[in-house]
Amino acid sequence: ESWRLQAVQTRDGDGETVLHRAINSVKYMRAILYLLPETQRTQAVCMGDVDGGTILHRAAMLNRAETIKAILSFLPDSQRMQAVNMRDKHERIMFQIGTSEAAIRDAIRELLPTEESNNIANNSSSDSRSNSNGCATSANESSRRRCGRCG
Repeated sequence: ESWRLQAVQTRDGDGETVLHRAINSVKYMRAILYLLPETQRTQAVCMGDVDGGTILHRAAMLNRAETIKAILSFLPDSQRMQAVNMRDKHERIMFQIGTSEAAIRDAIRELLPTEESNNIANNSSSDSRSNSNGCATSANESSRRRCGRCG
C-alpha cells in the first residue's frame, strides 16, 4: 500500500502531485483519495507544490467549494482542521487565497467538528504556521499539530 502513497507523492517538473493535477475533476480526486489507505490520505492532501500550496490551496484559489468538501470528506475528522490550517510559503491558509472566501468557509463548515467549525471565522488570524516540511504547526510548541510526514 505504501507504493500508492509514493505514486501520489511523485512530483512533476512544476512540483505538483497527481492530486494537484486532478483538481479540476471531483470524480478523479475522489478516485485517487479512495485508493489510498485512510492513514495516508492526510499526508497526501498536505503535500505542497513548489510554493507550498496544498490541493486545498489550489481548490480555494479556483473557488472549487465542492472539491474542497470532497477532499475533506476523505480525511479523518480529527485531521480535517489540520489540513485546512496548512500554510503555503507565503504564510497563507486556504481561506486567504480564494476570491469567494465566504462561500468556501460555508461549504466546509459542515465537515468540521462544531468547536472547530466555530473557529473558521477566525482562521485567517490563527497562530498556525507551516514548518519546513509544510506541515501545519501551532506557534505554541506544546500544542504542535503535525501531518503524516512529521509524525
